[in-house]
Amino acid sequence: MLFRQACWGLSGSKKKIWLRLTANDTTIRVFSIFDTGAEYCVFPSHITDVLFPDSRDGKISKIQGVGGEIDVVAHYVKVDFLDDNERDVLLTIPKVRAYFALDKDYDLSLIGVLGCLDQFNWKLSYKTGDLSAS
Repeated sequence: MLFRQACWGLSGSKKKIWLRLTANDTTIRVFSIFDTGAEYCVFPSHITDVLFPDSRDGKISKIQGVGGEIDVVAHYVKVDFLDDNERDVLLTIPKVRAYFALDKDYDLSLIGVLGCLDQFNWKLSYKTGDLSAS
């Protein structure tokens, strides 16, 4: 599977890819940072509000990232990796434990290693911008 998104962020060091998250019969598309340095998948509060509107009633945890500590809730979601046109599914992981921020100031979408990126072998070319999985 080859992802050809040419969008790089964070000074060119991180690749961003389109995902489709599904939970509770609700689906949302997300442009996320492909982050092999992130332990977990973490998504911002506006996604939390769409997929899990009652999350603030659940068990709240704290996770530590480069930007500091944030309050999150953990939920399982289906993750579809999309191609450049944002419609065709290239890869699917049916059940990923992801963390959803409760802090309105947290606005990063991160695809991390545990339970997600570790499901495939990835090859990233910084020269061409291509990302592939097998």
